[in-house]
Amino acid sequence: MTGLNFVDANAPVIDRSALEAIVEIFGAEDPSAILDLLDTFLLESAKQVNEMHTSLAADDWAKLHRMAHSLKSSSATFGASRLSQAATMLESAAKGRCSEGGCADLVE
Repeated sequence: MTGLNFVDANAPVIDRSALEAIVEIFGAEDPSAILDLLDTFLLESAKQVNEMHTSLAADDWAKLHRMAHSLKSSSATFGASRLSQAATMLESAAKGRCSEGGCADLVE
């Protein structure tokens, strides 16, 4: 079983309405500001995933839970629907110390 089996395959990978909301907040006049935000999201998300791997390997459930919670929120903000779903499931699983398995698949 893979982490993708837990995620709704019908959910959009990217929710355009979330991205449109960001554009509406920051204004379309300065696309470089929006691109900077997206770049930061991508860089920070990669760091969070690396920290999740480390936390999982160390059985650091509290840190894994925090990282998953943070990734859930930021990915939802930027419209990364499936990533947010996977992070939500990982957050819940980490709270239970991944006793039911599947955490490694979700971190992938």
